[in-house]
Amino acid sequence: MLDVGVRVVKRCGGAMAPASWAGFSLMELLVALALASLVAAGISGFYAASGRTNAVATGQARLQESARYALDFIARSVRAAGYIGCGAAPGDVRKLLRGDWRQLFELNVRVPVEAFDGLGQRGQLDDWTPSLAALPQRASGGAMRAYRANGAMDASALTPGSDVLVARYVTDGARVAAAIAAADAPAVTSDAAFDADAFAVIADCEKAALFRISATESLADGSQRLRRSAGTGAFDNVAGAALAASGESFGGPTHAAGAAVGRVATDIYFVAPSRGANNRGARSGALWRKRSTERPAELVEGIEALQVLLGIDADGDGAVDRYAHPSAAAGMAVRAVRFAVTATSVDAVDGAVLRRAFSRTVALRN
Repeated sequence: MLDVGVRVVKRCGGAMAPASWAGFSLMELLVALALASLVAAGISGFYAASGRTNAVATGQARLQESARYALDFIARSVRAAGYIGCGAAPGDVRKLLRGDWRQLFELNVRVPVEAFDGLGQRGQLDDWTPSLAALPQRASGGAMRAYRANGAMDASALTPGSDVLVARYVTDGARVAAAIAAADAPAVTSDAAFDADAFAVIADCEKAALFRISATESLADGSQRLRRSAGTGAFDNVAGAALAASGESFGGPTHAAGAAVGRVATDIYFVAPSRGANNRGARSGALWRKRSTERPAELVEGIEALQVLLGIDADGDGAVDRYAHPSAAAGMAVRAVRFAVTATSVDAVDGAVLRRAFSRTVALRN
């Protein structure tokens, strides 16, 4: 047999001993190479498995983070839904704008919560119940039911089968600086700055009124005067409309502590394609929100669907009797909202996108 080795010379006494050969045979080398290959393959497989595990863990972490953000956004809006200020109830709000409530979807604070049940897969307006025709959206002739054309929604872009949730409330406002008679322009403290062309509700513990701010004026004492000019459009103030009934006022001796002016917030949550793309070049879903008259904004990438159930108070005792789909809750008192989002890893992991559903239930404050 062929030996492969090194020659070893031994010294014996003062003379050199005859040379001998020692080393590995060819068979031994082949066995060693085979073993080394097995070890290398094992190490390579370990690193590949470790990489896949890390990718899955990263994807799971991303989808959980997306779900948490999405649920938190929606929960904050639902918790605030129905808040008008002090002790005023949504049904007490007097509308000082020309359009009826159906024309003022972005401002209809009299309805704290409503939802649209996504049933079909064609993406048509009537694939939702009620129909999405009520939303402030784009139409062939421009904006329809929207205050601003650039703030209108593109209902055709919504993800079919995914629900739409709306929560309306009034943000914490600025205190009324001085008593306001029925026909006066409100003056508020500098707690919050208001912009011209914004919509606001003035409220105390007994009454509330919705109006449009046409102009603002800074006063010498640091307060801000909110002017409300009349106009002819649906979103304009009615000429001569009083903030309160004759003989009443906001911020007088009786209700001075509770009188305040706050901005209207109508949060419309829906799912539509994200602006970004994943590692396969495909667009994932995202949670979007349109607030009042602002343009829709993408909030959380990686949200594939939104499903909503409304907690119904059927007997008027203030407690939830059952949870129903929006299509079955028309005209019923809503006490809570249960919502679920399907979140994804956005990027594909091992050839597939990870997905998982998360849910939360939030009670309305009013």
